[in-house]
Amino acid sequence: MNSVQDKKIKDLLWLFPLRIQKAPQVSSFNHLQENLMFRGQGKLLNIQAYPSFRGKGRARLFNITILLEDLNGTGRLSLRWFNAYPSLQKKLNDLEEFEFLGKVNNFKGA
Repeated sequence: MNSVQDKKIKDLLWLFPLRIQKAPQVSSFNHLQENLMFRGQGKLLNIQAYPSFRGKGRARLFNITILLEDLNGTGRLSLRWFNAYPSLQKKLNDLEEFEFLGKVNNFKGA
């Protein structure tokens, strides 16, 4: 190998992740805390998809909202995806129950 290739391989050894976060344990919807990561499991109750108007000239994108019920039946939660591809909606339609991870935000009390 020449020195240019050696330098590139050597440089790759010094790549570090921006951050490492420990995923929380799966918990019920009663334990949600705003601005913290949450991991839960739920049963799909409803799915809605509306066209997003940002993706003009490209593939049609959607804003997707799903309503979940906790597997324990203790509460309900809505999850949202913005500018999602249609394939995500198809995958969500095929699921009855699933596990998710994300940061909890409250937008306009909804």
